[in-house]
Amino acid sequence: MSFRSILQDMKGEFGSKSRKGFDFRRSRTHQVVQDSTLAPYDAFKQSCWANMPPELLRDVLMRIEVSESTWPSRKNVVACAGVCRNWREIMKEIVKTPEVLGKLTFPISVKQPGPRGSLLQCYIKRNRNNQTYYLYLGLNQG
Repeated sequence: MSFRSILQDMKGEFGSKSRKGFDFRRSRTHQVVQDSTLAPYDAFKQSCWANMPPELLRDVLMRIEVSESTWPSRKNVVACAGVCRNWREIMKEIVKTPEVLGKLTFPISVKQPGPRGSLLQCYIKRNRNNQTYYLYLGLNQG
């Protein structure tokens, strides 16, 4: 390959300033990389979960939240909040604060400021038989 053809190829790839964003040649490797990165995004856009109406999605997530009351099954509620931004916002609306709900769901639930008049009390109870620890939320003042 001559030096002149290399320069012409470079000029063709980079183009002038006026054509820079519009006329652009890709090599085979660029096409393969770009196509492989777009494939999962296109598949998600076409999935039934992405096209689900927000009201129906809210109803599904509410049913999951109500049915999962104790750990370890409560982790499904946390997993739903980790799917995407829209699901997380809906789960934040559904899952109430520990004072109202009486359940610790997200790690942030422990860090949220409680009412100024009373403290948020948590109790840890150990089961000596199987060496597991249980975290309880104290809702009474006594």
